[in-house]
Amino acid sequence: MNRYYFIIAMMMGILFSSCTNQCHELTKQEKSQIEKQIQGEWEKIIRAIENLDSDEYATFMSPNLIMMSSDGAVFYSKTEYIDNVRNWFANRKNTEILKAKVTVTVLEEDLVLLDQKSDFNVEYKDGNIQQVHHAVSFVFQKEPLGWKIIHGHESFTDIK
Repeated sequence: MNRYYFIIAMMMGILFSSCTNQCHELTKQEKSQIEKQIQGEWEKIIRAIENLDSDEYATFMSPNLIMMSSDGAVFYSKTEYIDNVRNWFANRKNTEILKAKVTVTVLEEDLVLLDQKSDFNVEYKDGNIQQVHHAVSFVFQKEPLGWKIIHGHESFTDIK
């Protein structure tokens, strides 16, 4: 009987020693490929913003959005956030993004941080024009339907 327990213990030891929870270290090439994917998605997002297309913009948000903060307003669901985006876009005649500096940081193979610093020119339907410095940070997660934004923060400061 002791021999039986010894064999079981030895087999369990071999099985458990082969199991690890170590993360796969991404190569430079893998990180570069992910960065290009995110850059491609970001270009589509910028086009949706400049085209004032809130429905297209919404396609880049995860249904599992954790939180979005926009210049002090905080939204805890995709629906709540996109409803506000629709209202913001409805008052605009034109939006132009200038001097964009984008930084993409691959955190894991399915998690990426994107930061952008830029200037916005916003022309409203009432004729007013607003120029702002804009900063945004979005966390993208790889989901079955592609890269989706799960968390974000953006802020604006008027250009003097």
